[in-house]
Amino acid sequence: MGDFASESSPLIQTKMHRPALPVDLVPRPSLTEWLDRHRQRPLTLISAPAGYGKSTLVSALLEQYDYPSAWVSLDEYDNDLFTFLAYFIAAIQTIHPESCRATAALLQVSKPPPDRVIASTLLNDLNLIEQPFVIVLDDYHVIREESIHNLLNALLRYPSQSLHLVLATRTDPSLDLINLRARGKVTEIRAQELRFTVKETSLLLQNLLNTSVDEETATSLEMQTEGWVTGLRLAAMTMRHQVGVDRLKGGLSANNRYVSDYLMSELLTSQVKVFSDWLLKSSIMERFCAGLLESVLGSEVESEVLIINGEVFLQWLETSNMFVIPLDDQGEWFRYHHLFRDFLQRQLANRYNETEITALHNRASAWFAEHGLIEETLQHALVAGDTARAVDLVARHRHDLINAQQWHRL
Repeated sequence: MGDFASESSPLIQTKMHRPALPVDLVPRPSLTEWLDRHRQRPLTLISAPAGYGKSTLVSALLEQYDYPSAWVSLDEYDNDLFTFLAYFIAAIQTIHPESCRATAALLQVSKPPPDRVIASTLLNDLNLIEQPFVIVLDDYHVIREESIHNLLNALLRYPSQSLHLVLATRTDPSLDLINLRARGKVTEIRAQELRFTVKETSLLLQNLLNTSVDEETATSLEMQTEGWVTGLRLAAMTMRHQVGVDRLKGGLSANNRYVSDYLMSELLTSQVKVFSDWLLKSSIMERFCAGLLESVLGSEVESEVLIINGEVFLQWLETSNMFVIPLDDQGEWFRYHHLFRDFLQRQLANRYNETEITALHNRASAWFAEHGLIEETLQHALVAGDTARAVDLVARHRHDLINAQQWHRL
């Protein structure tokens, strides 16, 4: 490594160690081969919720690369341009010890130059490196500092021919992704690609339990977890504490201690209160759109600044990869991952009283009724205990359903 790292404050060397592959690794050749075919693009973005195996996939990918690679595991203390650059340059110097000296020198001066000067100098330093290499920035979702986003945008706007950047993140980064997509400069992997298939589920469970798992059990767990690899690992932990695999065929529920502890520690407690409140309250609905959310939950404005409404919440869910699944191509209707919704509903029951939850169901029922969605109107009316509305709903629509021969709906 060059002199830069030793002259600045000590860097944590273990943050630049690539994670070892788990002994129970399930090979995913279709994903790694697809990423390998597109490594000529300057950016690979792997964006998915917690526990989808992002870091494992990247580490497995680097195992088969013939390029040299470096790794930085980011944390909240890296939200400073100079600290971030210190790790970025130190990681590159593990591959090319004499590189990036001009940029490192800029960071040592008493009066730092403008950010654009630092970005230009770094680009010129990278341009001097002839051998292709890979830099992985893991947990990029912890970075909130705008100057760091601007630096990466500059690197990707005029990319070095040698650098391939890989970002693993739980939320979409504040980069110019629209432009990068249009220019064919980014390869993206998301939750739908990271979902385990039934075959992969079966193999993972066998690796974890050291016993064969029948197809019925693997299929059931794949459906319950929707291919969420951490959910599958939590299921295996449950199996270890039970007698026989058959005990789990009935379902992996969100009140499972392992599932609940993971979701609470990794997701809910880290959210801003207004968003966590909306997460809990929106869980009463099997599906939702912006208009429905606002009808049920309202909106909040503070000092004439919009804090949250239906559109803002949906945008936050999507960019945060909050276990949300689109139900149409227009980006109008969404639902939660089944286990995540079950978890949210249990937390809702713990934090709000029955009267407050009933009011939410009543507002949802009224919105669905206004939009002619009979089954969902009925569903929320019954949960709210509004038998009169339910009876009236069936009475008003029974002739229409009979005439349309919709006996099963009636």
